[in-house]
Amino acid sequence: MTIRRTAAIACTALTLSACATTPKSPLADLPTPCLALQWEPTPEQSARFVEEAPVAFSAYLTRAETGSDPSIAFAPPPAERSWSYDGKAPTTDLSAVRDPWAAHADKLEPQRLRLGGIKTRGRGLWRAFRADGIFLGTYDAMFADTPGGFALASLTLWEPGSEVRMEPPNAFCHTPGDHDKWAGIGDEPEPEPRGRRGREQD
Repeated sequence: MTIRRTAAIACTALTLSACATTPKSPLADLPTPCLALQWEPTPEQSARFVEEAPVAFSAYLTRAETGSDPSIAFAPPPAERSWSYDGKAPTTDLSAVRDPWAAHADKLEPQRLRLGGIKTRGRGLWRAFRADGIFLGTYDAMFADTPGGFALASLTLWEPGSEVRMEPPNAFCHTPGDHDKWAGIGDEPEPEPRGRRGREQD
């Protein structure tokens, strides 16, 4: 509530046209108790997610490893659905997705399965390895609750070494990192003007 009142007060000092172009925070529509992690999933809700999410992910891999259209394994429209590789711009044309790891992944190690406070979205992380033990990378999957159970909503493949760019597997409300941003956790200081020190760090 404090965030919304502050935004409204700031807007009164601007022209209407300026207010219309002010970017809206992605956190603005999320309930404060959820962002504050006061809406904890019940053990039963978490257990259902932990049971259904791997099944949904396995359905994706089964299609991806044969080059079949993986979109069937995602939540049905109008749900937001996307796929991306190593943090690049995501694609929503899921029928064109070609997973470079699926046919070579012999072992998947689950890292974390967590249901968000909103209780209709959850996250799963799996590390993929080839049969010879070579690490392929990490699958970072978001799931949405649908009438048929939890299904994939978005999937990002992170190459080895790129995991540092992932949102940490902390508790969240709707999207990984939303609680941390709301609470100011991990905020970095403003970058210094480029000068002698900036050149030394290049």
